[in-house]
Amino acid sequence: MNDLKRSARSSVRKAITAGQARAVFFAALVATMFAAVGLFHTASRVAVVRAGYELGKVEREYRELLREREHLRMERATLRSAPRLEAFARARLGMAPPAAGQLIAVHGAPASPATQDRTVAQVARPAVASRTP
Repeated sequence: MNDLKRSARSSVRKAITAGQARAVFFAALVATMFAAVGLFHTASRVAVVRAGYELGKVEREYRELLREREHLRMERATLRSAPRLEAFARARLGMAPPAAGQLIAVHGAPASPATQDRTVAQVARPAVASRTP
């Protein structure tokens, strides 16, 4: 029985020549290369699609944040409005407009150097007389 297997193997080995073995090897190598290129292409396409979904998600979040920012700006403008602040001061803080006798005008107070016609830089640095030769 073992002799039959050996003779069958040897006859198969003898039937394949060296040139045929090379051809089979190169065919297998080409098939492997095509498979590797296909796998690389598929993996890169999957990565591109995944990046596209992520970009869409980030863009949606960005638009949502822009809407929220506009809403908060409107809310800030509403909270800073003069009529609202006046109502808040009267209702919660118990404030009222001053009576005529409560206002005191201060006249003749010396002006600070920064509010005069000169700038702050001119006040900090006195004028230097120019020297002419």
